[in-house]
Amino acid sequence: MQVALDVISSIFSSQQSVFSFSVLSTQYSSLSTTFMALDPNTLISHYRIAEKIGEGGMGEVYRASDDVLERDVALKIISEECCRESEKLQRFVREAKASSALNHPNIITIFEFGTDGETHFIASELIDGKTLGDVLSSGPLSVPETLQIAGQVASALSAAHAAGIVHRDIKPDNVMIRPDGLVKVLDFGVAKLLRLESSKNTDPEAETRIKIDTSPGMIIGTANYMSPEQAAAKEVDHRSDIFSFGVLVYEMLTGRLPFEGETGVEMLGAILYKDPVPLSTHAPDLPEELCAVIAKAMEKDPDARYQDVNELVRDVRAITGESEPVAIRSVSDESVQEAKTEILDRGTEEQAELADTKAADSRQTAKRSGLFGYMWVPILLVILALTAGAFWYFSGSSGEIDSIAVMPFVNESGDDDVEYLSDGMTETLISRLTRIPNLSVKASSSVFYYKGKSATPRQLGQDLGVGAVLLGKVSVRNERLKLSLELVDTATQNALWGETFDSPMSDLVDVQKEVAEQVSSQLRQHLSTDAKEDLARTYTRNSEANQLYLKGRYHWNKRSVEDFQKAIDLFKEAIDKDPTYALAYSGLADVYVLMPQYARKPSKVYMPLAKSAAQKAIELDDSLAEPHATMGYVVSIFEGNFVEAESEYERAIQLDPKYATAYQWYSEYLAAMGRNEEAVRAAKKALELEPLSLIIHTGVGLIYWITGNPDASIAHLKTTKELAPDFIPPYQICALAYESKRMFKETNENYIKAFELAGGDTSWLKELETHYEKDGWEGVWKQRIRFFLERQKQEGGGYEFIIASNYGNLENREKTLEYMRMVVDERGWRILNIRSAPTFEFLKGDPEYEAILERIGFRNLE
Repeated sequence: MQVALDVISSIFSSQQSVFSFSVLSTQYSSLSTTFMALDPNTLISHYRIAEKIGEGGMGEVYRASDDVLERDVALKIISEECCRESEKLQRFVREAKASSALNHPNIITIFEFGTDGETHFIASELIDGKTLGDVLSSGPLSVPETLQIAGQVASALSAAHAAGIVHRDIKPDNVMIRPDGLVKVLDFGVAKLLRLESSKNTDPEAETRIKIDTSPGMIIGTANYMSPEQAAAKEVDHRSDIFSFGVLVYEMLTGRLPFEGETGVEMLGAILYKDPVPLSTHAPDLPEELCAVIAKAMEKDPDARYQDVNELVRDVRAITGESEPVAIRSVSDESVQEAKTEILDRGTEEQAELADTKAADSRQTAKRSGLFGYMWVPILLVILALTAGAFWYFSGSSGEIDSIAVMPFVNESGDDDVEYLSDGMTETLISRLTRIPNLSVKASSSVFYYKGKSATPRQLGQDLGVGAVLLGKVSVRNERLKLSLELVDTATQNALWGETFDSPMSDLVDVQKEVAEQVSSQLRQHLSTDAKEDLARTYTRNSEANQLYLKGRYHWNKRSVEDFQKAIDLFKEAIDKDPTYALAYSGLADVYVLMPQYARKPSKVYMPLAKSAAQKAIELDDSLAEPHATMGYVVSIFEGNFVEAESEYERAIQLDPKYATAYQWYSEYLAAMGRNEEAVRAAKKALELEPLSLIIHTGVGLIYWITGNPDASIAHLKTTKELAPDFIPPYQICALAYESKRMFKETNENYIKAFELAGGDTSWLKELETHYEKDGWEGVWKQRIRFFLERQKQEGGGYEFIIASNYGNLENREKTLEYMRMVVDERGWRILNIRSAPTFEFLKGDPEYEAILERIGFRNLE
C-alpha cells in the first residue's frame, strides 16, 4: 500500500522495507502504562486500600474496605496519564455509567463513581471466584455446567439490551464464576449505548442513557470473537452480543473455537467467509437442541440470528428445564487465591476496542430444537436457492448466477518460474469478469487467501457467498500451455462447465479472452452489446508481450527494490514487443510512482517517468482506472495540481468502482486538503472492498492519525497487528499516533518492534530511553535529529522531511523551514504532509510557512 509505506519510510526509514473489571491480560503488558502503586491504608475518599490486585492500560485495581459501610470492595483507579487524555477518561466514565445503569444479579454491581481531588475511581463489588477462561483452561465443561453458565450470561445480556446497552466484549475472561455457582458478567468499559430510536420513549430511565457510538469502518476487537459485520468494519448493534454468546457456549462445550486459523488474518478470513466447524465434529454426543441454539447464534447474517436475546433466553431455559444450579467445577478458596486478580483492568485502551470486534461476532442468536438444529444449514441454503431462483425466474433471467469466485489457478508445472502465469491468469480473469454488469466477482485479496489450501466448492460458496467458483490448473511444457478449468455450482456441487485448453503459448491472449467469454455464457449472464465488446477486448495481440506483463505484475506485487527493478525491465520489454500495450504502460507507471519510497530515490527522477507512462496508458486506453489513479497521485504530489488530481481520482473510481487502491490514495489526498470526513469515508470504502488486505487495513489507521484521531488510529491498528503480528506498517503508524499523544514508552516500543521485524539495528532506539529520562521529549527529538543528519550525510539525502518534523516538534522555526524547503525543492513524496502533519501546527500564520504552502500548491483552501 502506498500510504502506509509512505509513512513507514518517512519515519526512521533506515531499513528497507478496556478493558475493565476483568482479569488482567498479560499479553499486552509490555504496552501498558507504568503506575505508582498505592500503599496499604491509603485513603481514597472513604475507601481504605488493602492491596493491589491488578493493573492495565487505564489504571489499577485494589482490594479496599469501605470505612462507611464496612465492606470489602474492588476499587478501580484511573491513572493520572489517562486522566489527561479525554478519550480514556470518557471510557472510564462510560464504564461506570453503563454498569451502574444495570441492576441484575448476573452483572457486576457498581457502588460508586467518584473523585477524590484529582483521583477518579469506581467502587464495585469484590468477586471471589474464577474467570470462565481459567475454568476452561483445564478442558471443556459438561452440558449441565455449560447450560447453567449460559443461562445466567444470557439473562445478563437480556437485561443489558433492555437498557439499551450492548456489551461488545463477551468472552470467557469477562465472565466470573463464584464458588456458589453464581455467574457475573464483567467489563462494560467498551459497552455501546444505543441511541434511542424514538423521542417518544416514555422509559423513565431513558434520559440517563449515554448516546455513544463507534464509527463503522473501524475494526475493534480480538479476531477470535469478532462478528462478521464487525470484521468487515460495518455497523454493529445488540445482535453482536448474541454472536459472541454463541462462540462462548461453543467454546465451553468443546474447549475449542468455532473458527480455525493459525494467524489473525486466517481467523478473520474464517469469520468473514467460512461456516463454523460443526459442534458434532468436536462433540458428537451433544443434544441436538443445544446444537440448534448455538448454530443460529452464530449465523453470519445478523438478520438470520435471533433479533431479541429474550428468545434465546427462552430456548436456553427450555433446555435447562429450570433445573437446580449445577456445581461449576470446584472454585475453592485455594483456586481463588491462585487467580488472585478477581476484578482487574483488562489492559490497554486499544484492547478494549479490539474486544469490540469480538463481541460483535457473538451477536448471533438461536432458536431451534431437535433434528431441525442439524438440518438448519442445508435448509437455509435450499431456501436461499429457491428464493434466488424465483427472483431470477420472475425477472426474466432464469438460471442466472450472479456471483463468482475465480480461485487461484494451481501451478502444476513443478516449475516456480511458471507461478507468474498461474497468478497472472487468475488476476486477469478476475479483472475481465469484473466488467460484467450485475455480476459480483470476489476480489483477489479474498480468493488468494485460499491459495495452497483445499476446500470443497460448497465450502467455498458458503465461505465467500458466491453461486459459482471457477477452478483451474495450469502447466507449461515445451512452450505449450495446458489450462484445465471447471466451473462449479457451489450449491449443488455440479459442474456447470469444464474445458481443457491445450495451445501454444503464443495463443495465451486468445485463450484468456475465450475463457472469460465462456464463463460468462455458462453463468447465463445476459450482456448488452457494449458489455460483450468490453468483455472480449484484448489489450494486446502479442502473446510474448502479455507474458512479460504478467511477469512484471508478479514482481511488482512482491514490493521490494530488487523486484521493482525486475518489473521495470519486464514492462519495458513488453512495450518493446507491443508499443500500443496500455496495461504495460500502466504497470510501468505503478512501479515508478513507488520507487522514491522504497528505494529512497529522488522524486524528480521517478515522478516524471510515472506521469509519462500513465499519460501514455490513458492515451492508448482511457477506460483503464489504474493509470488515472496513478496520475492523480503524481500530479497532486509532484505538481501541486489539486484540481486535476481530484478529477483523476474521481475518473478512476467512476471507471472501476471496485478499485480499492483508488479510494485509498484518494483518502490521502482528501486528508491533505483538510476534508477529513470525506477522507475517512474513502478509506473505509477501500476497506469494505478489500477486507482482507493488510495494506488497506493499515491505511485506515493512517487516515485516522492524519485527520487528528490518534485514539481511533491506535485502536484500529491494534487489530491489524493482531491479525498479522509480523506485518511492519501498523507498528510504524501506531508509533506516530502514540507520539501525537506524547506517550514515549508506547511510541518507542512500536518503533523497536518495527525495526526488529525489518532486521535492523535497534540499539539507537533503545538509547532514546536514556535521553527521555534525562531531558524528556526534547532530548528524544534532538537525538533523532543527530541520528538522521548523520544518515543524510552518509547517503546523500532522503531524510529531509524526518529532520524537519523533529525540528518542528522542538518548534525550531528556522531549522524547520530550512528542511521544509528542501522537501519542496525535491517535490518529495511526503510533501503534502507539510500541511497536514501536526508537528507543523506552530507555524500556522507564519508568512514564510504560508509562502511554502503556496509553492506546494495550497491556495485558497480554507
